[in-house]
Amino acid sequence: MSEADILTMPVDRRRMTQLMALVPGGLALSPMLGATAAHAALPFAGSADELRAFMKLQSRTDTGYTNYFNAGTVYAAIGGSTSVPMFKYEGLLRFHTRVLGPDLYEVTFIEGGTYLDHKTGQKIDRFLNPVTGKTVAVEHIVEGPMSWRWTPESLQVKNPIPILSRRVAWQHFVGQSWLHFDNIISAGAAAGPMGHAAALVTYSGSTAQLNDKARTRVDDTVLMDSSINPWSPWLQMGDAPGRLANNIIGRKLGALSGAPKRLLQYLGGKHPKVLGNVETWA
Repeated sequence: MSEADILTMPVDRRRMTQLMALVPGGLALSPMLGATAAHAALPFAGSADELRAFMKLQSRTDTGYTNYFNAGTVYAAIGGSTSVPMFKYEGLLRFHTRVLGPDLYEVTFIEGGTYLDHKTGQKIDRFLNPVTGKTVAVEHIVEGPMSWRWTPESLQVKNPIPILSRRVAWQHFVGQSWLHFDNIISAGAAAGPMGHAAALVTYSGSTAQLNDKARTRVDDTVLMDSSINPWSPWLQMGDAPGRLANNIIGRKLGALSGAPKRLLQYLGGKHPKVLGNVETWA
């Protein structure tokens, strides 16, 4: 199975996690989650130790930037079972970490990206919606900036806001560590006719790098994101039942230059603040 195959598979994030993940050198089998005692949680010394591991895998434990290149497919999920591929996506996700004190971090993120034709892979500015039959103007994505402050206590909060529930779970297998960091909207009224809206995210990276106390980040982190969202307004879906389902894989970059040139050129021309420093993001 190729990387291209994985990027277009209409499966949920947990199934993808159980099948494969991108790791240095190509594709490798991921842990079959919960299969044996070998997949037990990492032995953290305490909540502060777990917070540092979370920061190292997702971003970093010193002040600076972390960049991910994300790519995948966006589907229209209709009626709870039918999945229609709409378009592809590629984007640059940037974190800025600021150390405010011992075990106190402020993390700010911003993301910019483009939607691509599902078949050709070329950026689209007009889109023929296969669900409605309408041709609409595409609004490419810029999200953020948004900031959080992380402490050992805040990572453990299971209900950050009344309608949100959070799951933080760790597993490790054959040299890879897996962090499931899920935020799920649990209120039925907010979730709408498709059931619970959710952001299901897994980070995977080297256990050796994670355990190396001299390191401030895991360099080879892979991000797997399956999120369910309301229809984007520019799709002009009206009251049509259903949701958008994102099936995204990302990789932590060593530098911004590791992202595709066409994406960097687009962001540099249309949204240069995304490529700038954190002071330009607001």
